[in-house]
This record gives sequence, structure tokens and C-alpha cells, in this order.
Amino acid sequence: MNKAIFLGSKTLGLEIFKVLLNSSTDTTWVAVHPDDRRDSRSCLSSWQQLTESRNIPFFVARSNSDLSTVMEQFKPHIGMVCGWYRIIESSLLEMFPLGLWGIHNSLLPKYRGGSPLVWSIMNGDSEVGSSVFKFAAGIDSGPILFQVAVRNTPSLTIADLLAQIQSLLVDQLPDAWSRLINGTAICSTQNESEATYCGQRIESDGEINWFESATQVHSFIRALAYPYPGAFSEFDKRRLFLSDTSVVPGIYFGTPGQVLRRDADYVVISCGGNSGLLVRSVTLEGVSSPAPKILTSISCRLGRNSFKQTS
Repeated sequence: MNKAIFLGSKTLGLEIFKVLLNSSTDTTWVAVHPDDRRDSRSCLSSWQQLTESRNIPFFVARSNSDLSTVMEQFKPHIGMVCGWYRIIESSLLEMFPLGLWGIHNSLLPKYRGGSPLVWSIMNGDSEVGSSVFKFAAGIDSGPILFQVAVRNTPSLTIADLLAQIQSLLVDQLPDAWSRLINGTAICSTQNESEATYCGQRIESDGEINWFESATQVHSFIRALAYPYPGAFSEFDKRRLFLSDTSVVPGIYFGTPGQVLRRDADYVVISCGGNSGLLVRSVTLEGVSSPAPKILTSISCRLGRNSFKQTS
């Protein structure tokens, strides 16, 4: 019987773990979860419930040494990673006779590194996706087992795209995992000349640059939508989060960040390149409201020098 370890977290990691559990009945599993309780996307309790119900050893790793301890005790033949945010040392990779495999939400070799799907959406790529690949010494550079891809249309948020990607992964992973176990898997080598890299993001990186075009700002807002912290702009010395946006056809002249037009259900905000962004919903201090309720005048400005009409 094979012994396997799952290193992961978040909803996607949990769903991938479930499908592997259900499709690999001849495998003994152990799960290791990073300590992500400060992350708003954490679903640690759901992981605990699943592993307890299936009688699977479960560990919360607070450091790389915690992972090393589990590895030394369990000695897995193969492993899967999804939602693990620490570098895994080369010495640990060498402990897997059948390899350690991971899920990276980009079409590798593009977007190696942190927050790949966010960067891909922000850049307006027509297609986004995910790669199942073997961990190697480089950054997301190992052989690719398979990839899934979906169209990145302007109406979809990152949550919508993640759901589509997850559905494809869950559908295709069991067969691919079986090929790994029985030694019949065929992998492809990444083309290093096509590799691109991206950095990890923090919450303050979510500030909107109104000098970019409305298309760019709309992509930025979609990329940072729930379950991510959201895209924001300063308003009345507070962070105003924007959602449910779309690009308005036509040419608009205005100061970037200026409210150009108000309607009962939306406002139009000036962006770079003489373009306009329609905004239907905003969130201020945790309360979601229709945009016209907060942006009450065409005198309103968003950004570092923002103000609102007081009279």
C-alpha cells in the first residue's frame, strides 16, 4: 500500500484532497496544513472535520521543522501540494520515490511564483488556468503532468474562474493520479524561454490606480474580488472597496478618480485614457452599499487626494 502526504489549505486544497481520498482507496494518507488562521480565506476547521471523520492523521505546521518531523515519521512515497505557502527544501523533495506534485494556478511556465491567477487576470489574459506539476529545485519549474484552461471573460471574477478551474481539476486529477501511482504517467518539460515570474502580494497592493484605463481597472477589481481582500481607493480618508464593475463604452474626459455621472443604481468614474468605469457596489467600513449612496455627488474624487462634497 502506498503512503501519501497532502500539504495544503484553503477551499481548493480541501476539494482536491477530497477527490484524491475518494479515488485512491489503496493509499494511506496524512495531511499537513499551514497555520493560516489569520487569513480570511482559511478553512482550517473544515480540514479538521474531514480528517477526523476519515481517521487521517492531521498536523498544523507552524514552521518548516514541523513538516520535516512529519516527513521523517511518515516516510511517504508520494505527495500532493495545494495551498502551501512555504518553500519546501530540496532535501525533503528527495524523500519522495514517486515525487512531490503540486497545483499552481497558472499555465506554466507563465506566472511562476506568488499569486499567479491574480496577476494573470490583472494583465487581461484571454485564458487562465492551472498546472499540475512535479516539484523541483527551481521555482515552479518541474515537469508538467497536465494543465486545465478556461476563458477569462470580463464578466467573471476570480471566484468564478477558480470555480471553473476547480471543476476541471477535480474531474481530471483522479486518472492522472492513478498514472502517477502505477508509473505510466507521461509529463512534459517546461520551456524555460517562455517563463515569467510574479511576486507575492499584500493587502495594500490592492489600491486602484485611476490613471490606468477602465479595462485595466476593471480587471484589477475582478482579480482581487472575494475570496481575496478586494480592490480599494481612498475616499474621505478611508478605504472604499469597489465591486460589480464594468467598462462603459465611449470617450470620457475627466480627472482620473472623478465621479463623472450618477444614476439611481450606479456611478461612472473617470479612468486613464479618457475611459469610464461603471461601479454598482462599494463597501465602506465593512458595510456594502449601492455606489450612489456613498458617492453622492459628481464633486466626489477617489484616490490619495480624494474628497467629498460637504454641503
